[in-house]
Amino acid sequence: MLIYKTDYNSIKVTQLYVIMDFWKGVNNSMQKELQNPNVEELATLLWLNSVPRIGPAASRLLLTYYRTPIEVFHSSNYQEVPGLRPHMVEELRRAPKVLNPLLSEAEKILSQVEKLGISIVTPLVPAYPQQLLEHPSYGPSILYVIGDITCLSLAGGAIVGTRSPSAEAKERTRQAATYLAQSGQAIFSGMAKGIDAEGHRGALDAGGKTVAVLGCGVNRVYPAENADLYELISKTGAIVSEYTPNTPPSPDNLRRRNKLIVGLSHFVVVAECPADSGAIIAARAAIQQQRPLFVLKLDMPGYEKERSGTHLLSRTGLAAIWDGKDINWLEKYNRTYTRPPSAEAKLDEAFGKKRQPDQKRHTAAPRRTEVPQTTHEHVSLSLENSSTLETTCSPSTKDDEPKASASQEDQFLPYNSKFAKNQRVRHPKFGNGVIKNIDHEGPGSIEVKFENKITKKIAFEYAHLLEAL
Repeated sequence: MLIYKTDYNSIKVTQLYVIMDFWKGVNNSMQKELQNPNVEELATLLWLNSVPRIGPAASRLLLTYYRTPIEVFHSSNYQEVPGLRPHMVEELRRAPKVLNPLLSEAEKILSQVEKLGISIVTPLVPAYPQQLLEHPSYGPSILYVIGDITCLSLAGGAIVGTRSPSAEAKERTRQAATYLAQSGQAIFSGMAKGIDAEGHRGALDAGGKTVAVLGCGVNRVYPAENADLYELISKTGAIVSEYTPNTPPSPDNLRRRNKLIVGLSHFVVVAECPADSGAIIAARAAIQQQRPLFVLKLDMPGYEKERSGTHLLSRTGLAAIWDGKDINWLEKYNRTYTRPPSAEAKLDEAFGKKRQPDQKRHTAAPRRTEVPQTTHEHVSLSLENSSTLETTCSPSTKDDEPKASASQEDQFLPYNSKFAKNQRVRHPKFGNGVIKNIDHEGPGSIEVKFENKITKKIAFEYAHLLEAL
């Protein structure tokens, strides 16, 4: 594991643990050849996935430290894992160490995958996609795959969009996918009706590779009308899901799979979508992962509602407009791409600060309260082993609500914490809260909703923040 030490804007950050660097340089002799995990390994991975508040990046951190899921399960010293937060340590300690029910579930899954020809890919095998290793928050610890596993690691782009596209968007999407496939790029999409299906079919028309990421078990065809497409992709490309076989589709699963689509890709094309489309989840994921983002150039007038999302992405400079043909221009843009300043904040502003469907509310967090941004109260936050950070807090709408002070006791987060949406935090003055929104660019800001109904926007500076745990 590597430790970076750096100075930036007078802020000293002394321990940023980079999970991906371990996996990039890991000795292949430590990794198994591609094979499905045994019953105990799969059961312990299922156990790890079931621990509350332990997401993909935290799972990767544990697997990095302990090397096998079995060692993670049997450990009693989680506090020794560098970078693991105290609340995660507590959840791991609290999780019942009972494996028998999970062993039965693992046996059932392994029996199913053997009968159905499904492969299980985990970060412990070389076949796990490098793209996901580089973005721990987007890489599930278990992937179920039908077809050619090597397709998951191919260079290529995601094509996403509305399920009810215009005729022009369908034609341009299929054409763009064909050009990309002819240039050797794989196409990643969700096999939904409309834009997704056209992207897959364009790649198949060109004899290229395409990967369908499902929001259900890989052995379920959804939607049913794409059964022929499913059959073609499974024979020449790959079908992948993070959900166990036979899992039915659900709105949450379908929204969540957008992040995996983006995680597998090197760039993202949003062909056509309205402002409330699930494709905006993919756009947000692309911005978070610093993937180049494009919208297709569509010339026919009208369709303002159908294209309201893609229009906003292009007008705000978050997405470049691509004609769907010029591959040389696309590749040059990808090589020189840098994420626009305050990109996530711009996305929130462009879409009216609407909550995206994939951003689930924490169960303990009350309904969000908007606070006027008129005057501000200045607060200093003293962070351990670092310079004092200046923060700006918006005042509450109620006079009797507590106000921040300039005391050094106002430690908002530990100096080496990684800020994350929906992360539970505690402030000595405001109590417990949940991070609702983050801007990782420039000075940056965190919007926190506290349990006593105070909403605070806190500005911060930092040297570098990794994927949130």
